[in-house]
Amino acid sequence: MNESRRRSDRIASIRKILFYRFVFFLLFFFLFYGIGTAYLPYSGDGSHIAYLAEEGWSVTMHSPLTAVAHRIVYLALQHLEPKRAVEWRLTAIVNAAASKICAMAGNSHPALTAFHQWTAYAESISQLVKPTHWGWYTTSASSALAGSIALQVLFAIRRNPIFLMANVFTGSFMVYAGEVENYAWVNLFLLLTFLYVEKYLLGKAKLWPGALCLFIAALFHGLAFFYLPPLIWVMAKKKDYNPYEFLLPFLLYIFGYLFLNTVLPHEGININLGRLVPWFKINRKGQFFTFFTWIHLYVKTYFHLCASYFGILPAEWPLLYYFRRRINSDFKRYLLFCSAIGLLWHTLWHPDLGWIDWDLFSQSYIPLHVLLGLMLCEWADDRRRAARRGDGA
Repeated sequence: MNESRRRSDRIASIRKILFYRFVFFLLFFFLFYGIGTAYLPYSGDGSHIAYLAEEGWSVTMHSPLTAVAHRIVYLALQHLEPKRAVEWRLTAIVNAAASKICAMAGNSHPALTAFHQWTAYAESISQLVKPTHWGWYTTSASSALAGSIALQVLFAIRRNPIFLMANVFTGSFMVYAGEVENYAWVNLFLLLTFLYVEKYLLGKAKLWPGALCLFIAALFHGLAFFYLPPLIWVMAKKKDYNPYEFLLPFLLYIFGYLFLNTVLPHEGININLGRLVPWFKINRKGQFFTFFTWIHLYVKTYFHLCASYFGILPAEWPLLYYFRRRINSDFKRYLLFCSAIGLLWHTLWHPDLGWIDWDLFSQSYIPLHVLLGLMLCEWADDRRRAARRGDGA
C-alpha cells in the first residue's frame, strides 16, 4: 500500500513538473518570437533562408538539418490554420473573378464598379493576415522554439538565477529571439553537448550522449566541428568509455549528412582555406579585408561587442582573468578549451556578409558565458557564506 502511494506521488510530481515546464516553454516561445518579429533587425541570409523554408526541401550544404527544421516548422504552422488558408484562397478567387467581370463590362456598370472596389478592399484587408512573408515568420518561430528549449537546457546545467542571467542577458543569446537565420538550433545542441559532457565527467552519464549532441549540432551547422578538439581532450582525460560511443554518433553524422545532401536538393558554399581571413592579399570574391588591417580589427571588435553582455559590455575576458583561480575542475577546463577555440575561429574566420554576420560569430561566446556563469555562481555563494560567518562572529 505504501509503495503504491509513493509511486502515485512520484507520478503526480512528474506530471506537475512537466506541466510547469510546458507552460514556461510556451511563455518563452511567444516571448522570443515576439522579440524577434518586433525588434530584432534583419541580419545575415534571412530572406534566402525564409525562402528555402517556404518553397521546398532544398538544403544548404553547411547547415542541412537547420533547413529541414525550418521547413518542418513552416509546414506544421501552415496546417494549424486551415480556416485562414481557405479564406485566403476564396479571397483570391473572388477578386480574380471580379476583375475579369469588370474587364468584360468595361467597368461601366455602377454595381460592377462597386463590387470591384469591394473585392479590392477585401484583398487589401487579407494582406494583413495573408502569409506574404510566411516563411520569414515561421523561420522566426523555429528559432524561438530552439530558444525556449535552450532555456530549459541552461536550467538543467545550473538551477541558479545568476547562471541563467549570465547566459541569457548576452548578445549571443539573441539568436534564439526569433532570429531568421541558421544558428539557433546548432547553438541549442552545443548547450546540450556541454550538459552531457559535464554529466560524463561526473560519472553520471556515458560519453555517447555528448558526442551525439555535438555531431547533431554539426548537422545543424558545420561550425560545430570547431568544438570537436575539446571533446577529444575529454576523451583523453577520462578514458572509461567504449570507442563505439564516439564512433557510432560520428557514423550517424556521416550518413545523415550524405542523406540530406544526396536525397534533397542542396546548395551552399565550399568549406576551404578561402573561408579564412587572408593574411596579406584578397584572394576571392566576398573577401573584404586582410588580416593586418584596421577594418579587420573594427569588424571583429564589433562582433565581440555584439556577443557580449547586453550586446554592449565586453566584460567576459576580464572576468575570466579575474576568476581564473576558480577554473578548478575538468568541466571548467573543457569550457575554457571551447572558449579558446571560439576565440581562435572568431579571429581567423572571414565574415562574408560583413557587419551583419555578427550572429554567426556570437556563437564563439557561448562556452565562455557558460563558464563565467558557473564561476559567478560560486563567487556569489562564497560571498554569502563569508557574510554568514561574519554575522555569526
